[in-house]
This record gives sequence, structure tokens and C-alpha cells, in this order.
Amino acid sequence: MRLSLRAWFAVIFVLCLETVFAEEPMKESASSSALVAVQEPTLNFPAEIGGMKMTQQTDYEKDNPGAGVGWSYRGAVARADVYIYSMGFEVVPSNLDSPTIAGHFQQTVGGVYEMKRLGHYADVKTVVPEEKVLIGPLPFLHAELRFTEKNQNRISHLYLGVWKGRFLKIRLTYLLSEETEGKRALAEFLQVIGKLLSASENQEGRPS
Repeated sequence: MRLSLRAWFAVIFVLCLETVFAEEPMKESASSSALVAVQEPTLNFPAEIGGMKMTQQTDYEKDNPGAGVGWSYRGAVARADVYIYSMGFEVVPSNLDSPTIAGHFQQTVGGVYEMKRLGHYADVKTVVPEEKVLIGPLPFLHAELRFTEKNQNRISHLYLGVWKGRFLKIRLTYLLSEETEGKRALAEFLQVIGKLLSASENQEGRPS
């Protein structure tokens, strides 16, 4: 059963908080809990990308079926988070123009503005409200936002796509004062994700 829109907004907001505050050493929760609704497909993320090290891997599925799994990367200039989850759908529709994808994308962008309302961010502005881009072989919706956090101006890129019937969300944020290095980290991060997605598509197409 899918959760209500309000309940999923709460889950999305928790993931936004994880994006900001997750700084603990990497940990991997067991995925065999009785609460896990499905075994989520996964990607083999490297320990470091674009000067950012993987600091945490979290199984949200065990406590919130449908919330999936998340990976956090942290560096001196940039931070990135990747989430793979179903949000309760047996299969997430792959059409980016579908109400499911479009509505969820607006929810995730809205989560950044919710952080402003709660006092974690200030001066939130949407620079790119929505556009379609390719990461490897897959299309994604992309938004770019700017905000102030801890008296530092930041640029944040949000991507939402569908992989193997699951939502795939990427958020990468860097300091405006280090924009050149931040853009480099973003380009390298997306390049690595693209290669992982291409490899997974190629493996799926191979005969057994």
C-alpha cells in the first residue's frame, strides 16, 4: 500500500535533513529486517568521487518500507547524496512527464523551501526550475537552487529519474565561493553515476 501524500512529504523531509546533517562514518544497516517490503536494486558506488568520500550508507527501507537506500558523500567543497527508493510503488512509471514523477519532483524541490521555513536555510532561490538532462543512458529531471546555510552561499543541484522501476534521486551541493571546484565535482560525480547506469543497462541486456 502506498503512503499518503502528507506521509511521503514527511519522509522526503527526513531525507533532506539527512542530506544536511549526515556526517557520521560510513555505516551499512542490515537489509533483512521483517519490515523491508522489497529488496531494492542497487548500484556499486565507489568509496570516493570528485574529491568526496562516501561517509554513510543507510537502509531507510527497514523502518520505512518504500524509502529505500541512501548513500552520502562529503568533501571540503561539495557534498552529495543518492537515494534509490520505490515510495510504495510496485513499479515507478518511467515517463518523466507522468503525474507521479512530475509531482514527486516538485515535492523534492519543495523540501528545500521547507528547510528555509524551519530556519536551516535562508535566501532560497530557484535558478533552474525544471529541465530534462541525460545522466549516462537515462533521462532525469533537474533543478538548480541557491541558498544560504551557516552564513555561506551554496548552489544545489537536484536530479530525479527512474532506474529499474525505482526512483533515483541525486542531490549535490557546493559552496558558491568554490564554484569552479564545485562544478568539477558535479561533472565528475554525474560522469561516474552515468557509467554505473550504463554498465547496469548493459548487464541487463546480456543473455544469461
